[in-house]
Amino acid sequence: VNAGVTVTNNAAVTIAGSLAGGSVASTWVNGLNSALTVNTGTPMSTGVLNAGNDVNTVTYGGGTQTVKSGNYWNLIIGGAAGTKTVPDVVVKGNFARNAGTLSFSGTLTFEESNSASLNMNGVAATFANVVVNKPGGTVTLNAGAAALTYTFTSLTVANGEFNLGATATTALINGNLAGAGTLSANGTTGPVVRLRGASNSIGTFN
Repeated sequence: VNAGVTVTNNAAVTIAGSLAGGSVASTWVNGLNSALTVNTGTPMSTGVLNAGNDVNTVTYGGGTQTVKSGNYWNLIIGGAAGTKTVPDVVVKGNFARNAGTLSFSGTLTFEESNSASLNMNGVAATFANVVVNKPGGTVTLNAGAAALTYTFTSLTVANGEFNLGATATTALINGNLAGAGTLSANGTTGPVVRLRGASNSIGTFN
């Protein structure tokens, strides 16, 4: 994307190589119901990736990649090989790990008032910090398999609900549990919450 140019995607685009900006003023916009798949590198590592204003999907489908920090609607991690590093991101829709290995280096924040899912598709993970700020909405952890453990450096449910899903999932919170929202562990096969932080409080625990 040339310096100072804005490109708006209103379709489904797959970029086998890299998506790069010519300057910090270069902008890629994912429009309503669009999709962008990037298979190499970090998209718009220089410039702006605008993927959080309308319902759309960004997929990281290559090998080892670093996710662009910023706002997303739906964020999908694909690609069979390599590690995807996830820094500070805000997800307004769904987050899905479809393939590959995840490494969280920043805060994963869920916003907006809609209901959304955190789909892990049968793989355990260690999260840095997770924040749920969805007034009237719910984020549901879909483990995709039984007896998996998800480790959190910290978990904050500021508004809305974080639901641990229906499988026998263990949420291991090594830091603090906080927030005025709801943490639900009432799935049919009994999710488990283990608290290891020095200070733990939540508005409602189900």
